[in-house]
Amino acid sequence: MKKKNSRKPFFLFNLPNGLKAVFWPLKGIEAVAIYLWIKAGSWHENEIKNGTFHFLEHVLAHGTKNYPSFTKLSLKEEDLGVSASHRVGGANSKFSWRVPKGTFIEALQLLSECVFSPVFPNDGIEGERKIILQEYLDHWDSPDNRFFFHLLESYWGRNHPYTLDPRGVKDVIKDITREDLVFAHQKYYCPEKMILVVVGDLSVNLVEEKVKAYFHQPKGEENSEVTFNLPKFSRKIFFQEEKIKQVAFTGWFPLFKLRADDWQKRYIVAMISHLLGSSRRSRLAISLREREPLAYSAGSTFITFPEGAVFRIGFSSSLENTTRIIEIIKEEIEKIKKEGFTPEEFLSSQKYCMYQISMSNDSVWAIAENLVDDLFWRKKIYLPDDLQTEVRKITNNDLTKAVREIFNFDKATIGFMCSPENIKSLRKFGIEKMF
Repeated sequence: MKKKNSRKPFFLFNLPNGLKAVFWPLKGIEAVAIYLWIKAGSWHENEIKNGTFHFLEHVLAHGTKNYPSFTKLSLKEEDLGVSASHRVGGANSKFSWRVPKGTFIEALQLLSECVFSPVFPNDGIEGERKIILQEYLDHWDSPDNRFFFHLLESYWGRNHPYTLDPRGVKDVIKDITREDLVFAHQKYYCPEKMILVVVGDLSVNLVEEKVKAYFHQPKGEENSEVTFNLPKFSRKIFFQEEKIKQVAFTGWFPLFKLRADDWQKRYIVAMISHLLGSSRRSRLAISLREREPLAYSAGSTFITFPEGAVFRIGFSSSLENTTRIIEIIKEEIEKIKKEGFTPEEFLSSQKYCMYQISMSNDSVWAIAENLVDDLFWRKKIYLPDDLQTEVRKITNNDLTKAVREIFNFDKATIGFMCSPENIKSLRKFGIEKMF
């Protein structure tokens, strides 16, 4: 049954089979967003081979019961005006469709066919195996991707679920069978593991009727839950050899356990990042680009995981600038820990956050993304007003307290990526003693 709060512009449908669906009516626009998330990502591949969900996502394009080939299914999608984007990550498999309002009903039915009734043709599987191996080689050909993986392993520890790449590993990709794909599909592509979002100029009765008609499949079997343990963090420093001229630096700092629904803490961290390194007037931008023009690329951000989060500081520079940049970063952090941010900085950052929140639902695509993200991670939908209320509660003292908690170099994972010659020079400079 649909539920609607008079203050909230969306309708929730909780189907008996466990599927959660939400519809957000948006008048005067021809595009409809259909967004389906499935709890089937590489972090959950504890009972199947790593890379199976990604392989499965590729194979789904090779036909359904009614459109039993890659060509027939592709032509049908084009006939309906479907613009599709599919992706598998650590947490989930995502199917994001943008369709014309006039073909919504057929498109929703086709999406249901794609995820519930694939045909798994042997020739398609073998063809996709070759494509996936090329995708795998493309990904790992990038020094930045290798560096990020090295950071993940150093930070979380080897074989931690968060280090499992959705693409899998080469030998396992070669070993995944049709039976593996069918097993994963039957076990994980179940309504109770799905969240469906529709945004567009449609009637709520129509959306509810069609969701119930096309997503009525029975519940699947219970799967064992994967546990994500936090490691004991300690200072780690590594050097990655690559044939590049510049020195790339990244520092990861453990954040306090950041729950997905703790919006106040999330915005505290976002404001710190904004003021320290992610805005054009941040401390690091002023220090490293205006006062001493040492680096084109330098800044900060944060990365969230279901258990824990990471505050990231990074830069790329020439060898001769590296030690001075690190000195400046440490000086700025210590200054903020001691004195905090100025009232002007705090108010500017708070205002910027409020503006960004107010613009967060600026398209059917953005609304769909926010809705499914909320339901998947937080089991509840938050509107911009809800988030702005949390930002208003934040004080400058909250930021200072968080900075003192976050920036502990004794728990940081530090990575350098550069040429073997530059690694020797950095070690000669005594770079490790700077931390």
